[in-house]
Amino acid sequence: MKVNLTIPTSLNELSLSQYQEFAKLEGQQQTTAIQLKMIEIFCNVPEVVVRNMKATDISEICEILNNMFDTEHQLINRFSYNGVEYGFIPDLDDMSFGEYMDLDTFIGDNENIHRAINVLYRPIKLKKGDRYIIEDYDTNTSEDAKNFPLDAVLGAIVFFYTLGKETIKTQLLSDVNVNTVTTGDIFDIDLSKQSIFPLSHIVINSVTTQEQVLSFNITVMAMDIVDESKEKTEDIFRGNNNEQDVLNTQLAVLNKLVMVLRRGTLYSDKFQLEGDATLEPFYERFDNRLAGFAATMDIVIHNDISIC
Repeated sequence: MKVNLTIPTSLNELSLSQYQEFAKLEGQQQTTAIQLKMIEIFCNVPEVVVRNMKATDISEICEILNNMFDTEHQLINRFSYNGVEYGFIPDLDDMSFGEYMDLDTFIGDNENIHRAINVLYRPIKLKKGDRYIIEDYDTNTSEDAKNFPLDAVLGAIVFFYTLGKETIKTQLLSDVNVNTVTTGDIFDIDLSKQSIFPLSHIVINSVTTQEQVLSFNITVMAMDIVDESKEKTEDIFRGNNNEQDVLNTQLAVLNKLVMVLRRGTLYSDKFQLEGDATLEPFYERFDNRLAGFAATMDIVIHNDISIC
C-alpha cells in the first residue's frame, strides 16, 4: 500500500495539543502501540493507514521523530501564531499572585499544561528592538495555547529545570564564603588555581523518574585551601594550619543552602529538598590539600517531560 505522508523534522512543526495527545500514552509498555500512535499523531494520518504500512518504514519514521525530540531545547522569547506575535513573560518576578497560582498548578499537568503556557506566552502589544510589553493575563485564551509550536513549549519547560540548577548556583554565589561554583566532573576543574577558592562544586549522582516527579540525588562539595603556618604553635586543637576554620566556614555554607532549600526561595520555585541532607567532612583532598564538607541530598522537581 502506497502512503503519502509528511514527516515533521522540527518541533516547530508540531503543536502542544499533539504533545498532550501523545502524553496520554504515559505508562504504555508496548513499543508497537507507542510507535503506531506516534506516527498517527505527529504525522496526522489515520490509525488504519499506519497499520497497513511496512514495519521497516514504521521503524525508520519513528527514528526520525525520536531524533527530533532528542535535541537541546532552548527558551524561545518570541514566536508568531495565527498572525499574532507572542512573547515570553519578560519578568517572572512581576507575575501577580493569580498568575503564579495558575502557573504553579498546571505546569506539571500534561492535560492542562496549556493553561500554564498561557501564563508564560501572551500577545505582544508594544515592542522596541528586543524589548516588548505583553498583554495582561487572560484565562479565556488558554485554548489558543494548545496550538502553540512545541519547540516554544518544551523550551519553556526546560527553562524551569535549568532555572532550578542556576538558582542553586546563585544561592551559593550569594554567600560571602563562596568565590566560584562549578558543575560536572570535579577532575575537569583546574584546582591548581588558587583564585577560584573558596569553591563549591555540584555533582548530579543519579536521577530517579517517578510518575509525577523527578528525584535528583546531588552532592554539593564546599571546599577551600588549608594554609600551613611555619610558625611553631602550642594549640593542640588547631595545630599550625587553618583547617578547622575552613571546615567551620564551609559547613556554614552548606547548612545555609540546605535551610534555603527546605524553607526559602528554592522551595517556592518548586525545587524541594526530600528528606534530610547528609554532610560529611573531608581532609587533604586532591593535590593542594583541600578541606571542606560534602552534602548529599535528594532534590525533587515536577516531572513535566512526557513519554517523548
